[in-house]
Amino acid sequence: MRDLIARPMRTVGLAFLATLLVGGVWVAYRERRAPTSKPAPRTPHEQVLALMDRGALQEAAGQLDDALKTAQEATRIAPRYALPWHFLGRVRAERAEYREALAAFDRALALRSGLGDAWVGKGFALAGLGRAKEAVSCYRRGVECGDRAIQADPADAHAWYTKGAALEFLGRHAEAVTCCDRAVQINPRDCTALVGRAGMLLSLRRNQEALDCCNRALSVNPADVDGWYNKGLALASLGRRRDALRAYDRALQLNPKYARAWCSNGTALCRLGWPWDYSKAVDCYRRAVQIDPESAEAWYGQGWALDHLGRYTEARAAYQKAIGLGSPEARQALAQLQQPGH
Repeated sequence: MRDLIARPMRTVGLAFLATLLVGGVWVAYRERRAPTSKPAPRTPHEQVLALMDRGALQEAAGQLDDALKTAQEATRIAPRYALPWHFLGRVRAERAEYREALAAFDRALALRSGLGDAWVGKGFALAGLGRAKEAVSCYRRGVECGDRAIQADPADAHAWYTKGAALEFLGRHAEAVTCCDRAVQINPRDCTALVGRAGMLLSLRRNQEALDCCNRALSVNPADVDGWYNKGLALASLGRRRDALRAYDRALQLNPKYARAWCSNGTALCRLGWPWDYSKAVDCYRRAVQIDPESAEAWYGQGWALDHLGRYTEARAAYQKAIGLGSPEARQALAQLQQPGH
């Protein structure tokens, strides 16, 4: 089985988008804000800032229902402000509500056409809808937005990271790492860039460098969920599966609703190859499916673990569910399961 590889609301796939979208434009903007001495938000602008702070915390904790309500409230208070619409789009994307996410990103771009993060988010939503060519066009717009921002301010670390994220989704991994390197040079303590860079390095199979990058990020913020998740992926890719399990466990302590971490935990357990580990893996995949019923990876993994436990009827059902969600691995596994001898 293959591990999920994390991506940009900072960690490619939904994992990498989360790194970009969770830790992206809003965090960069928030870090540039001057601290306020007011005890509570009063003006609409202050209310929106407070809501965005709250929503980012909810999102990082996997509380997507609450984050969605917060995002909707922010867009109601400031409907002509691009960032709340961007925030709403990324929450919708994490919930796999791609049509709604696309509409939100379009609203953000109508208000601020140069928002590179929103172009990348729109591309991800389009890809989720099967509109791959349009998605590629959006990722290219994200690169263009990054270039313009960098031309205006070569020291804009977030612009370098946004460009790198768009290049990553275009499959231009080496160029993406170069952009992310520049972001980290500008701000060595930027966890968003460090964790995103780790995901890019995993795409290039530069696993030890990815692990080192995660360790740097976690030294800055030990509570970075995507940092622990990407660390687990790097350790698993290096064959250190027990260490990977500990990293995934830490990510799940911080966010028990992290479906990708449950999936990767299950994969690491399966690769240990003991019957009791397969049983634990089934539990992990079932947790992932409870959180994200549309995860082909989780259904396939569940079928694979059940298959190795000899629970063939349950395995067939899981494989069939994964096939319905577009998993070619599950189709191949089901064909093998249906051969004589099973």
